[in-house]
Amino acid sequence: MRLRLKSKSGTKTITPYPAAPFLVLLSQIAEIEELNPSGSGLVAIKHGFPPKPIDLKDEKTSTIAAKGIKDGDQLILEFGEGGGSQSVSSATTKPKSSQQSQPENNGVAMQYLSPDSNLFLRNIPDDNSCLFNAIVHAAMVDAHPLELRSVVANHIRGHPETYTEVILGQEPGKYCDWIIKKDSWGGAIELEILAEWFNIRIECLDIELCQFILFGKDQSSAPSYIVLIYSGIHYDYVAENAGGKDITSWPVESTTVLAASKKLGKKLQSQDYATNTTTFRVRCLVCYEVLVGEMGASKHAEKTGHYSFGEVK
Repeated sequence: MRLRLKSKSGTKTITPYPAAPFLVLLSQIAEIEELNPSGSGLVAIKHGFPPKPIDLKDEKTSTIAAKGIKDGDQLILEFGEGGGSQSVSSATTKPKSSQQSQPENNGVAMQYLSPDSNLFLRNIPDDNSCLFNAIVHAAMVDAHPLELRSVVANHIRGHPETYTEVILGQEPGKYCDWIIKKDSWGGAIELEILAEWFNIRIECLDIELCQFILFGKDQSSAPSYIVLIYSGIHYDYVAENAGGKDITSWPVESTTVLAASKKLGKKLQSQDYATNTTTFRVRCLVCYEVLVGEMGASKHAEKTGHYSFGEVK
């Protein structure tokens, strides 16, 4: 059996015996210092697509194979305080609490909500994964954008009757190969799939029109929604800051934040936050060719395999 171990600090390939006790694998992991330079405890092991945690119980009696680990698998290792816990819930399937610390007000715009709170625009870096990063922050999930890309690709493969070539604009297999690349831009298809995956509603405010587009409207069981801000080429998210804590999701029956988000959108319009995707110019950051509009960028990417773009101001 050949396994690839991956942590934030590095990767390592090992060849354990499938019938060996799971405890043997844990011991091997503990001995590889390059994967855990800080010496923290092992918090979780994830595998599969999307990555899901392996139950760390019964490590003395269960075998490696009995844990569902197969030859060629990649195991994602997470280390940190509290290592050694018996089980870990899947961070890519359920959102965390709707509050997190926000030490800096990095929003470029603010809207009054109440005497105790304001609504802020929270900026996401321009790294071609802004949609996925915005969802990670707003839904407060412990996941990497590449994991969300894998969720999308697997969902498309599992629903060929829905995601046809007509819907995707290209053959589904090619689309899946494209969307898992870190430089590929996500859009409406990805928002709808991830709204279903996380069982949330995503209210996406298009700044050019200053109108909401709702994703996950069929999620009748969804308890909450998040708000993304779309400029035409970039996604950010909004957060309600109260007492130094960010709140990034709200009950579906609450409309106060939606109304405040629209007012925030009007402010952003006046600051030229929106970009017209038909006429805007972008520069390929690989070959430096200047392209016009989303269509021009898409055709260039398909022709050259270049997916990294920056807006020409």
